[in-house]
Formats: sequence, structure tokens, C-alpha cells
Amino acid sequence: MHIGGNQSITTIELPLTDTNTAPGLIEPGMLVEVQDITGDWQALCLATSISASGVGTVIQSTELERHY
Repeated sequence: MHIGGNQSITTIELPLTDTNTAPGLIEPGMLVEVQDITGDWQALCLATSISASGVGTVIQSTELERHY
């Protein structure tokens, strides 16, 4: 166990353009809460990349630092 506790880096892909479900742009430095089927957890966003997938679909890929 490290001084800061156990941690992992997790990458999550989310739609950026779906206003019904998307959280909006997640920027590095933001604290986020992830609603997961195994339970909600918090993480720090380390990096975000954006890509287009088809016509009108924009996906953001966020790299999250999660502490346990």
C-alpha cells in the first residue's frame, strides 16, 4: 500500500453530444463521480481526448485516477 492508499487509472468513454445523458466536457483536474453498476465512486480526471465516431457523434475518453 502506498502513502496515498491503493489507486488505479481507469479510462471511460462517454458521449459528448447527447444532452440527455452526457455530463458535458470533463476537463483535467475535475473531480467526478461515476455511477457504476457495482456502486458509485469518485475520481480525479487526469486527461481527456475527444474523437468523432460517425456523423454527429462525438466521444470523449477520460483517464481517471481512482483511490480505494
